[in-house]
Amino acid sequence: MRRKEMEARRHHGGEDRSGGIRCDFSVNVNPLGMPECAKKALSENWKIYEEYPDDECGLLREALGHRFGLGPERIVCGNGASDLIYRLCLSAGFRRVLLPVPAFSEYERALRAAGCEIQTLQTKAGTGYCFEESMLREIGESCDALFLCNPSNPAGGLITAPMTEKIAERCRQSGTILVADECFLDFVEDGRRHSAVRYAAEGMPVIVLKAFTKIFAMAGLRLGFALFGEQDAARRVSQYGAPWQVSGPAQAAGLAVLSSEEERSAYLEATVRHISRERARMEKEMKNLGFLVVPGAANYILFQAPPELGALLLAKGFALRDCSDYRGLCAGQSVFYRAAVKGTEENRLLLQAMKECVGWQ
Repeated sequence: MRRKEMEARRHHGGEDRSGGIRCDFSVNVNPLGMPECAKKALSENWKIYEEYPDDECGLLREALGHRFGLGPERIVCGNGASDLIYRLCLSAGFRRVLLPVPAFSEYERALRAAGCEIQTLQTKAGTGYCFEESMLREIGESCDALFLCNPSNPAGGLITAPMTEKIAERCRQSGTILVADECFLDFVEDGRRHSAVRYAAEGMPVIVLKAFTKIFAMAGLRLGFALFGEQDAARRVSQYGAPWQVSGPAQAAGLAVLSSEEERSAYLEATVRHISRERARMEKEMKNLGFLVVPGAANYILFQAPPELGALLLAKGFALRDCSDYRGLCAGQSVFYRAAVKGTEENRLLLQAMKECVGWQ
């Protein structure tokens, strides 16, 4: 693994062996923290820590099915979305896959581990590095699957409902499986309207990846799930991998969130309001500093800045995600960085540190 990739993985988890990081903006977890109902579930029942978990996640899949309109037999839970990406790629027998780039690096790692040929599609900064309508013609019978991240990663560009429908329909016509990673869609205003879940519910060749990890701030618990249009595909993935993929505490926290509908709805609404307001403020001030900000809608911002910015900020205790290792990102003499949208005060401190780094007061 290249040095930059190793550094990216180290910072992604917020690890700081030196004790020098005040705030890790490379980690894009919900700044509101874990919902209270989940904390309560984890603190009030110690038996979940002492007993083996339900290997089939029966209650959790039933609750997810009720929320998303699918039978539990078409839902698979995993140790975060990354676990499901690998289990899917290693069990599906994909031979050739379309992958718009830049993209989350684990897609390519998992596909290559499965011996799959990857055809990359270069997206553009002006679209938020999103799949474009002109790329629909690339979806054909020679491709087994199309991997999409909506919103895109690392830019946060949004594929809107009309384009989602066109992509799903084109995949249906060609027999191509659409793998839609929607782990950050709940951070977007009216995000559910742009989701591909409805096409999975209709039985189309669609697999939607989601997770509690980011939106409900459960990064340490690790809880993801996949919604399948086809039951056979769900069965293959569910049978692949070691037993007890999802811990008892993770299942309990997930069930608590799904069962507490009023609290969950209020939490998600507050999240979207906060991210929308803070993202707009951060984008404006970054542009005022002369940074090139890529359009997006998620809880992270991709921007172009002088190459020394990352090191200067790190010296002040702020870690950004250096995106130099992303395939398909070319910044010339500058560097692409991704910054999470965090709490109001944390964001203020980052922006102040940025001003100091560029000598702007």
